[in-house]
Amino acid sequence: MKFNFGLNWFRYVKNVVNIKTIFQAKDSLLKYLDERSYKGKTFIDVGCGSGIFSLSAILLGCRKVISFDYDIQSVQTTKLLKEKFKYLLPSDVE
Repeated sequence: MKFNFGLNWFRYVKNVVNIKTIFQAKDSLLKYLDERSYKGKTFIDVGCGSGIFSLSAILLGCRKVISFDYDIQSVQTTKLLKEKFKYLLPSDVE
Protein backbone atom coordinates (compact mmCIF):
# COMPACT_ATOMS: atom_id res chain seq x y z
CA MET A 1 0.00 0.00 0.00
CA LYS A 2 1.34 3.39 -0.99
CA PHE A 3 1.12 6.32 1.45
CA ASN A 4 -0.57 9.32 -0.14
CA PHE A 5 2.10 11.98 0.38
CA GLY A 6 0.50 14.18 -2.27
CA LEU A 7 -2.63 14.71 -0.21
CA ASN A 8 -0.52 15.80 2.76
CA TRP A 9 1.42 18.23 0.54
CA PHE A 10 -1.85 19.58 -0.88
CA ARG A 11 -3.20 20.32 2.59
CA TYR A 12 0.13 21.88 3.57
CA VAL A 13 0.16 24.24 0.58
CA LYS A 14 -3.51 25.10 0.91
CA ASN A 15 -3.57 25.68 4.68
CA VAL A 16 -0.04 26.40 5.91
CA VAL A 17 2.28 27.77 3.23
CA ASN A 18 2.56 31.55 3.21
CA ILE A 19 5.21 34.06 2.23
CA LYS A 20 7.12 33.40 5.47
CA THR A 21 7.21 29.66 4.75
CA ILE A 22 8.46 30.33 1.22
CA PHE A 23 11.33 32.47 2.49
CA GLN A 24 12.23 29.89 5.14
CA ALA A 25 12.55 27.29 2.37
CA LYS A 26 14.65 29.73 0.36
CA ASP A 27 16.94 30.24 3.36
CA SER A 28 17.16 26.47 3.75
CA LEU A 29 18.57 26.15 0.21
CA LEU A 30 21.16 28.81 1.05
CA LYS A 31 22.59 26.47 3.69
CA TYR A 32 23.97 24.33 0.84
CA LEU A 33 24.99 26.86 -1.81
CA ASP A 34 25.34 30.62 -1.79
CA GLU A 35 22.90 32.72 -3.80
CA ARG A 36 25.35 33.27 -6.66
CA SER A 37 25.39 29.52 -7.29
CA TYR A 38 21.70 29.56 -8.26
CA LYS A 39 21.77 32.54 -10.64
CA GLY A 40 20.98 31.55 -14.21
CA LYS A 41 21.13 27.81 -13.49
CA THR A 42 18.72 24.94 -14.07
CA PHE A 43 17.31 23.43 -10.86
CA ILE A 44 15.89 19.90 -10.88
CA ASP A 45 13.52 19.14 -8.01
CA VAL A 46 13.31 15.34 -7.84
CA GLY A 47 10.35 14.33 -5.70
CA CYS A 48 9.01 17.88 -5.67
CA GLY A 49 6.30 17.18 -3.06
CA SER A 50 4.82 20.59 -2.36
CA GLY A 51 6.97 22.44 -4.88
CA ILE A 52 8.27 24.82 -2.24
CA PHE A 53 11.92 24.22 -3.13
CA SER A 54 11.18 24.66 -6.82
CA LEU A 55 9.65 28.05 -6.07
CA SER A 56 12.55 28.90 -3.77
CA ALA A 57 15.05 28.08 -6.52
CA ILE A 58 13.25 30.49 -8.83
CA LEU A 59 13.39 33.20 -6.18
CA LEU A 60 17.13 32.57 -5.86
CA GLY A 61 17.58 33.30 -9.55
CA CYS A 62 17.41 29.96 -11.33
CA ARG A 63 16.57 30.42 -14.99
CA LYS A 64 14.81 27.10 -15.40
CA VAL A 65 13.22 24.73 -12.87
CA ILE A 66 12.17 21.16 -13.59
CA SER A 67 9.89 19.65 -10.93
CA PHE A 68 8.67 16.08 -10.94
CA ASP A 69 7.29 13.48 -8.58
CA TYR A 70 6.02 9.91 -8.69
CA ASP A 71 2.85 11.01 -6.88
CA ILE A 72 0.53 12.80 -9.34
CA GLN A 73 -1.11 14.73 -6.50
CA SER A 74 2.30 16.14 -5.56
CA VAL A 75 2.65 17.39 -9.14
CA GLN A 76 -0.80 18.97 -8.91
CA THR A 77 0.15 20.50 -5.56
CA THR A 78 3.28 22.03 -7.10
CA LYS A 79 1.06 23.59 -9.77
CA LEU A 80 -1.26 24.90 -7.03
CA LEU A 81 1.70 26.47 -5.24
CA LYS A 82 2.86 28.08 -8.49
CA GLU A 83 -0.61 29.55 -9.03
CA LYS A 84 -0.96 30.68 -5.41
CA PHE A 85 2.36 32.57 -5.51
CA LYS A 86 2.51 33.53 -9.19
CA TYR A 87 2.93 37.17 -8.20
CA LEU A 88 6.44 36.27 -6.95
CA LEU A 89 7.54 34.70 -10.24
CA PRO A 90 9.66 36.59 -12.74
CA SER A 91 8.17 36.56 -16.24
CA ASP A 92 11.25 35.04 -17.88
CA VAL A 93 11.55 31.82 -15.87
CA GLU A 94 10.79 28.40 -17.38
